[in-house]
Amino acid sequence: MSRYNFYALLLIALLSQTSCTKSTSASDITPTSSEAKITPGVYEAKLDDLLAAHDFEALDSAVIDVKDGETASRALKWLELKEGHDGSSYIGFLFSSLLWRAAVSVPEPKSTEFKNQAAERFLEAQWEIETEGFQCVDSSAPKARAEFIDNKLLPISVYYFKLPDAQRHELQKHIITYLVLGFQNRTNDTWLCQGGKQANAMSGFVPYKNWREKRHAALDSIIDEAKDIHPPQYFDDKYRMQ
Repeated sequence: MSRYNFYALLLIALLSQTSCTKSTSASDITPTSSEAKITPGVYEAKLDDLLAAHDFEALDSAVIDVKDGETASRALKWLELKEGHDGSSYIGFLFSSLLWRAAVSVPEPKSTEFKNQAAERFLEAQWEIETEGFQCVDSSAPKARAEFIDNKLLPISVYYFKLPDAQRHELQKHIITYLVLGFQNRTNDTWLCQGGKQANAMSGFVPYKNWREKRHAALDSIIDEAKDIHPPQYFDDKYRMQ
């Protein structure tokens, strides 16, 4: 299934749950792959501003409460770009939520495809917390955010852990590679570090220069716990070069 068709179906599913003023069909959808000709505009600038201001509640609404195919295309393209560049664990959480929303709105076999994508983003968000949590001054924040995601995305968590072992291991290898390739783009994860018991007083970041070693140590721990993950040689070479 091409990325264009996947996101087109996703957008139709999402829009079927909104109060659109006109009917939405595949012809209304703008592709969200890297080949899509979407020029960032006022809407994307608004999302960027909300993210920069750490106004996650307003960002939630701006991304989810879309009313037409073009805006939905732009929202998902924006999420996709943030996910691959400077996105935080919050981006993975939000992406997973949207994918699951689509999954429960369409029949099989498309529903399963969306659920698998949602499970992947769920794991992505959780492992981003594990590999970035060291940066929080408030040491209670990572655990609190992980529990928040587990609670908010409980159906996705249950689905993920019920996947066949082989499928789950392939998903894990994919996310590990994604995390390694994205390490160089990581920034302070404000959403993550504001989630603890002392959010108001201690939501800052630990001043630590050699974060690469911290991230690699956390990822090594994840790989050790997974046990059945055997990354290919090219992965290991790239990993050690980060």
